[in-house]
Amino acid sequence: MSRQAVSHYERGDREPKLATWQKMADFFDVDIGFLQGITNIRKVNALYDYEHETSLKNLKKHRDKVGADYFEEELNQHLYSKNSNFLTPLLKDLTKVHNDKYGIDENSKDFNFNENIHNLEIRNKILEIFEVVALLGQSNYKESLPVLSYIYDLIENTLETIITANSIDDLDDFSEDEQKEYLEKKENAKKYLDDLLKNYKDK
Repeated sequence: MSRQAVSHYERGDREPKLATWQKMADFFDVDIGFLQGITNIRKVNALYDYEHETSLKNLKKHRDKVGADYFEEELNQHLYSKNSNFLTPLLKDLTKVHNDKYGIDENSKDFNFNENIHNLEIRNKILEIFEVVALLGQSNYKESLPVLSYIYDLIENTLETIITANSIDDLDDFSEDEQKEYLEKKENAKKYLDDLLKNYKDK
């Protein structure tokens, strides 16, 4: 990672992509959620990855040792990470559909839903939306089709907005007016996302 990239991250000019978050997490031996400030849990205990009887007994011992509150936060962080991983193939498929639709090279690094949507909290919210769509899709009612179409458009537009808000384009190649217009679009995109998440949490 270059010193210039780190400087951009520190100033808040850019956000690391998902793969970069993972590399930093591996380097510091912590979870991505801890680096992103989503949780105080530095690293989830590996016991959560196993579900056989012996591991369940060990989990109970672990819970007794760390306390109920810490255990619950650790479990939630574990689920956040698992959900994020589960979302990855869905976002890769959606990227392919989007790029095919707009004639974007499949190897383009500029438009990749999975890499650009790096925040675990946002990834979990998106997965919840996908789950709602899946449930509606299993319905036999014709009335659900307009709803599915609306949600699909909402997902695509929201994901595009997230890409804009977290874009890592180098502004040095733009004129002053172009930089100003670009930064305004970026701020508007972030405001849209903030309002969207606020409305989601208020429901």
